[in-house]
Amino acid sequence: MKRTLWLLAPLLALLPLAAARAQVPVTALENLAIFLWPDYDRPSVLVMLTGTLGADTPLPAVVTVPFPADAQLNAVARIDFRERMLDDIAYTTGAGTLTLTTPDPRFQVEYYLPYRIEDGEHVFSFTWLADLSVARLEAAVQRPTAAASLLTEPTASQVLKGQDGLIYHRLPTQAVPGGQPFSLKVRYPMASTQLSAERRGGEAGAATAPSPESPESAPTTPFGWPAILAVIGVGLVSALVTWQLARRRSQPAAHSTAEGEEPAARHYCHACGRPVAQEDRFCSECGADLEGE
Repeated sequence: MKRTLWLLAPLLALLPLAAARAQVPVTALENLAIFLWPDYDRPSVLVMLTGTLGADTPLPAVVTVPFPADAQLNAVARIDFRERMLDDIAYTTGAGTLTLTTPDPRFQVEYYLPYRIEDGEHVFSFTWLADLSVARLEAAVQRPTAAASLLTEPTASQVLKGQDGLIYHRLPTQAVPGGQPFSLKVRYPMASTQLSAERRGGEAGAATAPSPESPESAPTTPFGWPAILAVIGVGLVSALVTWQLARRRSQPAAHSTAEGEEPAARHYCHACGRPVAQEDRFCSECGADLEGE
């Protein structure tokens, strides 16, 4: 017994060092994709932040992102190597920030923000201000289906119609140093109160990833939507949209594991995004072979 403890002593001595290293806050993101979906499934703005850590970032990583005081949290998730979004990670909120711990190099935070109505138009502002530096910040606004037009400030570099039939206003890609804000103002008129998800609820192929099909008249740059897909991956965007639609069919707002609770990993069908049990072999919704993922 004494010999065993003597052999384990060097390993036990390294544990505090490993734990301390794992808890060092992240100071930089390789990529940050910001998706803003106003009047999608609620009369508010759905904000989705998808972050990618640098390849040399120690895992698990502690990441702190801005979280507005008037925001309503909807989900905090990690994205594993199989492009699955799992909301089993711990997080805390406070003082205008949200801090999460992720064992994977990619994560997603989503929440709802209110907008206001001015002169018959829906108006809202979004600001990213964090100690994190971002090497590549991508931002896109989804135009509500009931909106005939949408204006952004700064002006969108591209306006694209996605395969899902919705219009996306894409902002120029840029680097954002830590402590420097990225701000975006949006305004649009609504012809009705119908939400985008309600209008598209019965459409076939609703869970397809947004990608360029037919650009509308707008300034263009050589760094269009394909650049976003190249950075965060076509599979990730597809998973994101599928996950959003699946979550809204199953429950209005899923919640991640708060600090101090026992994490319970959730699994989703790779074909339709429906929640499945870990022991399931086939998806009860679409019949997909889960063991063949």
